[in-house]
Amino acid sequence: MTSDMANLWVGPMPVDQFLKDFLPVANEPCPVLPSDYFNEMPKVTKEAEMYAPFIKLLQEKNNLIPSYKMVDTSNHPDKASAKGTKIKPDPTIYHESVNTSEEVTQFGEVELHFELKPNHHSDPFRDPKPDTTSEARVKYHFEAQSSEKRKACRVFLGDPWVRFIRWDRAGASFQKSSIPRAVSSLVEFLWRFAHASPADRGHDPTVRRATDEESELAYKHLDDWKPLHKRPVVVMSIMDGEKKREFIAWGAKSHSGSLTGRCTRAYPVFEVASGLKFFLKDTWRAFSLSKEAGILRELQVAEVQYIPPFVCGDDISGQVTVTDLYVPEVILPKKSSDTDGARGGDADGMTSVTPTDSAHQASTTTTTRPPRPDSSWRCGNFWKRITQRFHHRFVVDFIGKPLEKFSSSREMMQAISDAYTAHMQAYEKCGIIHRDISAGNIMLDDNNRGILNDWDLAKHEEDILEGGRPHERTGTWEFMSSQILQDPEKLHTIQDDIESFIHVVLYLGLRYLEHNRLPELRSIFSNVFEDQDLDRKGRKVGGQNKESMFTRRKFIDKKFAFVCSGPLTTWLGDVFHAMQQYLDFLSSPYDNAPTMNTWLPTHEYIASTFTKALKLPGWPKADEAKDGFLLIPKDVMPFADSDTSDQSTEASTSAQTMSTVGSKRGRSSQLDDDEYGTSTGSRKRSRSDAPRPPPRTTRSSTRHTPVNPSRLRDSITGDEL
Repeated sequence: MTSDMANLWVGPMPVDQFLKDFLPVANEPCPVLPSDYFNEMPKVTKEAEMYAPFIKLLQEKNNLIPSYKMVDTSNHPDKASAKGTKIKPDPTIYHESVNTSEEVTQFGEVELHFELKPNHHSDPFRDPKPDTTSEARVKYHFEAQSSEKRKACRVFLGDPWVRFIRWDRAGASFQKSSIPRAVSSLVEFLWRFAHASPADRGHDPTVRRATDEESELAYKHLDDWKPLHKRPVVVMSIMDGEKKREFIAWGAKSHSGSLTGRCTRAYPVFEVASGLKFFLKDTWRAFSLSKEAGILRELQVAEVQYIPPFVCGDDISGQVTVTDLYVPEVILPKKSSDTDGARGGDADGMTSVTPTDSAHQASTTTTTRPPRPDSSWRCGNFWKRITQRFHHRFVVDFIGKPLEKFSSSREMMQAISDAYTAHMQAYEKCGIIHRDISAGNIMLDDNNRGILNDWDLAKHEEDILEGGRPHERTGTWEFMSSQILQDPEKLHTIQDDIESFIHVVLYLGLRYLEHNRLPELRSIFSNVFEDQDLDRKGRKVGGQNKESMFTRRKFIDKKFAFVCSGPLTTWLGDVFHAMQQYLDFLSSPYDNAPTMNTWLPTHEYIASTFTKALKLPGWPKADEAKDGFLLIPKDVMPFADSDTSDQSTEASTSAQTMSTVGSKRGRSSQLDDDEYGTSTGSRKRSRSDAPRPPPRTTRSSTRHTPVNPSRLRDSITGDEL
């Protein structure tokens, strides 16, 4: 929790305001108990000895949680826990209808869970002194020391303190430490919680449990994607204009394990009304991002090819985070490009945090931002990652298969060429840049043609140029451009996405096709795709090895060749030459620099290389994907290439998996926040337009032996937008 929640805490909130802001007063009057009611809790040294007395005080002596029950789940791992994990919280509150006789811990049914500690040393937070001035509060720094829900609560109980924590997708608010032995705050909290509506307890009113008949339909039509562990069948609703449509979902093909961030879930779904299967995406988008449903709708109207056919969806009315309301709004000056051969103008003025992109304005659903409550109690000044989020859900008529399932190298190249066409048309017809080109975001359709998926990070170029609130670099680390990786503040251009397409081909070719550098495969992957360092500001950077690969043919020399696929080797040589010329243009001193960006000013050249390569003879017919990491003899040293043996790299998180349908992301906190963009014109470059040198990096002195990635990853390796 400590790493996932870094800089996402807001507090310490007064307990009265916590109750007023987050839990409505119950219709039934709260019991009035003696002020020493909790003194019956014994003084113990082990937290397990607290559970039974606490349950007795809350449920048996006085029922403070009517219609609910508290169960000791501390020694009963959830059988549906992810592989390698055992989820077993301290005492947990369920609705009384939940059967816990055989499965004691059912994390999907949890209404509220507790963390009990036997002494004050286990308090996860450290409050400032009562007389701390407002100036000192700003400098005060604290951090924690240690389902289909839109928000969740948790109770930390110690001796003699209690804290309430409320999460939503933006972050978490926690109340100032109280002493349960002397006050009734805990009783009031539990009573209000037990009488709150499902929505006030965090449940999504647009999701319900399926009926028995609907569950049978799920087992029949969604069996190809049945979950690995027991999961209930649910029905999710989406407004299609004035009409509500319901979709049966069983197993999520992708989901996040975090309480905060986008928390994207992706489901193959079945609609009873139409008798058809679709793909549903459910996510919490940052306010600074366009609505993916709006982007897809606009692309579809413009007749852009090779994209998922949009069906329906939008932001869900009224479902917006509130944690962000307790921190200051961040409004920064606009910023424009200073790279890629385009003159960057100095934009004056400020940009509002209110979304202004055309996709947002065209939406049929708008969400009103609630007024900001009092937060004068707030401590610290480290909330860069806290951002307003809107619940976004939509459906597309496309359930694909991962690109790594290609049956031949030509099929792979055709699919990537199709995706490149989609990217080119989106930019030329709509001015939209995808900003997350990766192997996981290119899918194969039923005809084994490519589909460019996952447009959730896409933005109109004009919106990128306007700048505004920074949030993060976008992309998937292995496929991000060399320049974006080196400079976290670089504006994202079409050239960055074009380079990402090259990395997709190289990644798939190296890993799944036969070539003459198999013994160096681990070394190439570690140095090219997984290289990470920290700059002076503590931000993840990389990309120097990628640039060296293009400009000096390091790691991938001119003798590199695919054993069976000559056309692919030819294509690689063509695009490497183009990238070398383009990067030389960027890095040349001003006096010696070409006056025009003649390489990669548009999509045209790389598009022509795809067309040329696909027309060449000599493509093998059956060189289907075979994971090269499984073919490397165990006695081959991971750093066999002497040219790379002096590189110190950090282990990557690439051993994640790509979903078998759709293409979604999990969460991994690795990148810095940034929402800047750039222009892509080809014009004479002034001195002010000259590219900045990459930030100085600090390399780790510890060498990490690279491990075999498992299947292709589809997760974004960054603090989520």
